[in-house]
Amino acid sequence: NVAEFDFLTVDETAKTIDFKAGKHKLNRSLIVPAGYVVRCGEGGQLNLSNQGKILSYSPLAFVGTEENPIIVESSQNDGQGIVVMSAKGRSILKHVTFRNLSNPQQGLWQLTGAVTFYESDVDIDSCEFANNRAEDGLNMVRSDFTITSTLFEGSLSDAFDSDFCKGNISDSSFINNGNDGIDVSGSVVKLNNIYITGSGDKGISVGEASYV
Repeated sequence: NVAEFDFLTVDETAKTIDFKAGKHKLNRSLIVPAGYVVRCGEGGQLNLSNQGKILSYSPLAFVGTEENPIIVESSQNDGQGIVVMSAKGRSILKHVTFRNLSNPQQGLWQLTGAVTFYESDVDIDSCEFANNRAEDGLNMVRSDFTITSTLFEGSLSDAFDSDFCKGNISDSSFINNGNDGIDVSGSVVKLNNIYITGSGDKGISVGEASYV
């Protein structure tokens, strides 16, 4: 239903979907088909409300700057979150803040992560996941990932959950999260220069035949 949102520009030749510059409100589900790249530039702001969520079958290229990060939030705590599902191509998140989001759900279908990459590879650099209201602040499932220089803070439960993934986390902090800082299941993950404090349960949980 991309064509229903006036803050999106679709280029069928380049196969891109761009968020227009500025602040936008998403108060319902945005569903992005496969075969595109979804792009948002520096200073972009998206406020999710009224159980609004994003389900994308295409990779994301959300690239902000240190001076003008991209903000994806639910300022009234009534929006849901983002899921990238079986995307062909690798997503890039750089200088993006995800805050006050919750897990996408509809009817009997629901996920555990406020932000989820399901069978979708991603590189995350200099991002922030703050005060997210879900079982997992960020959930990776059967994906390849890198996370660099990223802050996870104030998650309701687990900050980061890796299920059946391969990835690297470096130079990142996990502060005052409600449950585990890092929860790894069936995964191979390399950690380097990690700071964890104030976890409600375990700093690092390694289970289900994982190697860390």
